Amino acid sequence: MSGEEHIERRERVRELMDNYLHITNRLLHAEYRVAKTMPNAPHSYTRRKEWDEDQDFVDAVEYIRICGVTKMWGGRPYRYLILDGMHYWTMGYPIHPKAEVTDWKNETILINRAVL
Repeated sequence: MSGEEHIERRERVRELMDNYLHITNRLLHAEYRVAKTMPNAPHSYTRRKEWDEDQDFVDAVEYIRICGVTKMWGGRPYRYLILDGMHYWTMGYPIHPKAEVTDWKNETILINRAVL
């Protein structure tokens, strides 16, 4: 990471931390659906396309990835944010503003959550 990239990253972290209450409120109150494909790992998910503000979704994903803890699941590391008795995670695909997305199959479109 170059010096300029490091400075940009540090500024983004500061911005996310300043917006902690807004981001966590959005995560707590988003619309979630029960995931039916994994009955042995009960969880729910919220879809990016259902968030009123796309930047809120992007901020939430980045917050999970920066402030979360790494845990292994299924032999793979994931970043989990622990919040209000739940843990939140994504599948680790890239996250970009909607206008920059060229391939939705390789983009973060969900945030998952499960009871701790």
